[in-house]
Amino acid sequence: MDGIAYNLLHSKNVIIGGGGFNLAAYVNPRVDELLDQARTTSGCAVADRLPLYREMQQIVHDEVAYDWLVSTTQVHVLNSRINDSYIGQWDGLLPITFPNWSISG
Repeated sequence: MDGIAYNLLHSKNVIIGGGGFNLAAYVNPRVDELLDQARTTSGCAVADRLPLYREMQQIVHDEVAYDWLVSTTQVHVLNSRINDSYIGQWDGLLPITFPNWSISG
């Protein structure tokens, strides 16, 4: 949970100027504090971190930090003469890769 919550919700990760993945530019000092405490809890025991994450989750739920209302569909078109290419679903990398591509005919 830590990596996802920290990346999406901590104010240090706001894209504007921060270069992070807080796409909604969500800022809440208490959420930042809870995420920081959970990351630095001695021993990192789940039982010790759980109350911090539960409080953080409740705040984020109540404030609706994110509301994914749009889901886009992408259509990729590739000429059949292009060889050794890959078009796949988003897997954290670009969905289209051409490591050793060539053109035939």
